[in-house]
Amino acid sequence: MMKMKNLFTIFLFSFLVLPMHPNTLIITRGPVCSGMGSYLANAIKSLDNSYYIFSQNDLFNGVCHQLFNTVFPYHMEIISNAIDQENIVPAIIYYQPIFKDSILIAKLQAMQAIQYIRQILDDSTSESFSTALHLVKNHAEMEELAYHAACKHNVVWEKRTYSDWNYDTTEIEKLFDNVLNVVTYCHPTAMIQQWLEKNTNAMTEKKAFLRRRAKQVLTTFFNNFQPVGEQQDAIVMLTRNEFDCIIEEVASYIQTVPDNEFANKGLFTSGEFTLEELFNFKAEIYKKFDFENLDYIELAPTLYYDVLLSSKEDCLQFAQELTNS
Repeated sequence: MMKMKNLFTIFLFSFLVLPMHPNTLIITRGPVCSGMGSYLANAIKSLDNSYYIFSQNDLFNGVCHQLFNTVFPYHMEIISNAIDQENIVPAIIYYQPIFKDSILIAKLQAMQAIQYIRQILDDSTSESFSTALHLVKNHAEMEELAYHAACKHNVVWEKRTYSDWNYDTTEIEKLFDNVLNVVTYCHPTAMIQQWLEKNTNAMTEKKAFLRRRAKQVLTTFFNNFQPVGEQQDAIVMLTRNEFDCIIEEVASYIQTVPDNEFANKGLFTSGEFTLEELFNFKAEIYKKFDFENLDYIELAPTLYYDVLLSSKEDCLQFAQELTNS
């Protein structure tokens, strides 16, 4: 374990001393929920090429890949014989292996290597791995944010990060007025349709890193949107029937998911909703929103924002205003 700890310390240092990008910055979450953040980033960049897109999701995958290569070089080499590099991290963390056109023996060896890495990472003694990994990701993000803000570059930051960094970002925003907090969203019914389409395309194109779990999509949305409170404007109206239909669509999808995507959930790796977990989630939302007694609920974001964007048209208009200012 000491050897792994030393290797991880070297990994932390080598990643954090990477040079910052001297361009204007867009920080996106990656295609979670509506995926509108990715559209916004590309819309801005198409109008002004000086913007640099910093994807939290891409960063996390990159950090994971570098860590796994450092700690498990032999097993990663075996996996790379059967799985493209961009698909290795999803195969390990989310158990979503998408293979090259490799011979069967290479695929079997890759699966054995993946299972070995998961076994080590999901052991209770490896909890520090998971914590440190997210710290590296978030520190790198905060360094980018602070650097660009200090250089007086425009920073478009799509809330929110994988961990809660409200204190750090609040302190930065007190110092600089060129950081724009953007919340992107769409109605939950459209969100689910876009999610299903993205997952279908990801599998067709053999890009597992673009695939998202229903658990990730639903919990992210309902953590970021809550019943409207005092002095808040309602942004989304969700009916009980719409919510029931969403759960039915997700339940149908879950029944097509391979069993191994539900298995081996641990400290480091995560899996999809089981049907039982999905219906427990439904019961929690019913209780939280009082859907037993109400036909609909009005929702508002839980996040502080400067700009709220709900459609591709909104994103394009914002991009035009930003780049023309």
